[in-house]
Amino acid sequence: MAELREMINNVEIVGTIKNINLRTGVSSAGKDYIGGKVDVEVREKDKINVITVRVFSLKLKRDGNENGLYKGYKTVMDEYREGDKVRVTGSLRLEEYYTQQGSLTSYNSVSALFFNRIDEGQDFKPKALATIEMVVEGFEQELDKEQLPSGRLEVEGFTVGYNGTIIPLRNMVISEQLGETFKSMYYPGTTGKITLKINNYAEVEEDEQQDETPTGFGSTERVESNVVVNYVNNLEIIGGDLPYNDGVREYTPEMIEQAKKNRALAVQELQQQNMAASTPTGFGSSTPVTNKPVTITEDDLPDF
Repeated sequence: MAELREMINNVEIVGTIKNINLRTGVSSAGKDYIGGKVDVEVREKDKINVITVRVFSLKLKRDGNENGLYKGYKTVMDEYREGDKVRVTGSLRLEEYYTQQGSLTSYNSVSALFFNRIDEGQDFKPKALATIEMVVEGFEQELDKEQLPSGRLEVEGFTVGYNGTIIPLRNMVISEQLGETFKSMYYPGTTGKITLKINNYAEVEEDEQQDETPTGFGSTERVESNVVVNYVNNLEIIGGDLPYNDGVREYTPEMIEQAKKNRALAVQELQQQNMAASTPTGFGSSTPVTNKPVTITEDDLPDF
């Protein structure tokens, strides 16, 4: 079996806190934890990205000492407020689950590691970027809603996380201009380090309705309404290094084949869990498969 090395997977988000939804609890194994989500607003020119970062940490490490991550997340829960400027570092992970209709849904999310507040006077440049080592599997023209070429490429690839976990990179795109250079450097099976912009925003346009009815008197100032025309949620390739060619960092065909086997096994296990959860109990109400992403558990995390 080919050994799969863990790849670089770094996310940096700089923005303002929009919402904090964290809570403490006790796991089924009787261990204290803190978990939930924090929404960070990243304003860039005319775009307002809202990036949701997922949070999870056990209170105690395996050696019985308090986990530093738990303490940090508790500070976020107790002391951070909406509007605080923050820098969040973490990684991309894969969320996937079976719907009640039996179809597999998967998407990438951001798993937070550290939170740091940015005080007044400190450099504040909003961004939502990821630096990822990945194996490119292929690319094709992206089609718009009318099934016409959008001018961008859709790129398929994956990275490898802790303990050989395969993380497919979903909704990954690149502009037509950069795409030509990308295709000349990265053919299917190549490995390299790529910079991604994390996009999650609504495209809006002003609803310009003319009202010719006389106002009669008073102020004629109008409140313009905006209409959402599209939601953008993708990983946009904005740059990268040359593909690896040092005999050390690149994934060999054998390693890529092993990665595919690992991924197939993970999907099979998820399918078996879904089938077990939806098996009829004989009569009465049966427990449905919940439409929720797989949550982070203590087994997903190294012992920090």
